[in-house]
Amino acid sequence: MATTVFPPHSEATAHQSRGILATLATLIASWRYAGAKRDLRFDLLRGLAVIAMVTDHVGGQESWLYTLTGGNRFWTSAAEGFIFISGLVMGIVYPAVIAREGIGAAVKKAMRRAGTLYLLTVTLTLATAALAFRLGLHWAPQVDTNTLPDFVIGVLTLHRSYYLTDVLLLYTLVIFIAAGALYLMATQRSWIVLAASWGLWSLWQFFPQQVTLPWTIADNSVFNLSAWQLLFFNGLLIGFHRQALAERFGWLTSRAALAVSGAIFALSLAIYNDGMAPLVALTGKDAAWLDANIFSKSDQQIGRIITFAIVATFAVSLVTNLWQPLLRGLGWLLVPLGQSALLAYGLHLFVIMLTTLVGPRLFGDVTFTAAQNTALQVGGILLIWSVVALRPRIVALVSAGFHALPRPALASASVFRQERRG
Repeated sequence: MATTVFPPHSEATAHQSRGILATLATLIASWRYAGAKRDLRFDLLRGLAVIAMVTDHVGGQESWLYTLTGGNRFWTSAAEGFIFISGLVMGIVYPAVIAREGIGAAVKKAMRRAGTLYLLTVTLTLATAALAFRLGLHWAPQVDTNTLPDFVIGVLTLHRSYYLTDVLLLYTLVIFIAAGALYLMATQRSWIVLAASWGLWSLWQFFPQQVTLPWTIADNSVFNLSAWQLLFFNGLLIGFHRQALAERFGWLTSRAALAVSGAIFALSLAIYNDGMAPLVALTGKDAAWLDANIFSKSDQQIGRIITFAIVATFAVSLVTNLWQPLLRGLGWLLVPLGQSALLAYGLHLFVIMLTTLVGPRLFGDVTFTAAQNTALQVGGILLIWSVVALRPRIVALVSAGFHALPRPALASASVFRQERRG
């Protein structure tokens, strides 16, 4: 008679395995983003974009961090993420403003925002240009007493950009245009915004000279408004219609979407690192041609748009499904930077100058190694993070110090303010 020797043990093992899998599934499900009044996922992702921009701008040719950021060499970069998320967040925020205060108030708020960005752009452009000139940095503007007025007037009228403030000029322009776009979206005419955005982008791909908007901007070779606006306004539309789109496309943040988008992202990285060999074989064009005609950053060509869509889907599904461990591990660094992205970007302009001066003193006047570049980048990131993190305390201390002044000093300060107003 046949005897089954191990059935109780096998059943126990199978039951134990099922229990472990069930516990693991419950744990993974608990990691998923549960939602909040402010969507912190986009703060975290924008913080990552800030770190990538700092890394790519501070470093030399080699760095260990380029494995994470791409070193501004891949088919998409932190700049695309920054512009898209800026539009997305604006689209999420402004429906509540419209509902609470009306369309007119929302449009005025957007215009004031554009005005603030204009002042920030002009101030940072002139300040960084002057400091770079004073320090004799290699990217200092080539001006003299005769050409200086032309440079300053060009900056003030947004006819001239400058090294690394060009993206701020683009941001100023799209926010200004967004005021009108919000009116159309709030009056059920989002289709006009969508059609205009894609139409302008399409025209730029074939007739760039004819659609150079708002005008030709000197030293602005990358952030062409007609091309880059596509990212911002599609983000704006997605954010504005977020609830309706979530009902139809909520699956894009599922674990299945994470796996698929991650696989496609990995495949695109492999193709890129292989010198685009599969695309070269498929099209019969060399890598240089593909770079210039399919993946051009300044033109935001179709290959770049598709790549960004893949990376964006992967990034959002990743932070949605792994939110809790990501928040615990990186939230302290990324969220504050994302919530103060403009401040962080402005600070990084001066950090670049600092590391440019300090680097040779630390490591010698030689080509820096990957480790040395990484050290400069990490130091710059932590310096920016420290200022951002300590800003509330600094403001509180300054405010407390002001209120602690004796009454005569306060009166003098009040008179000074009145004179300034006069």
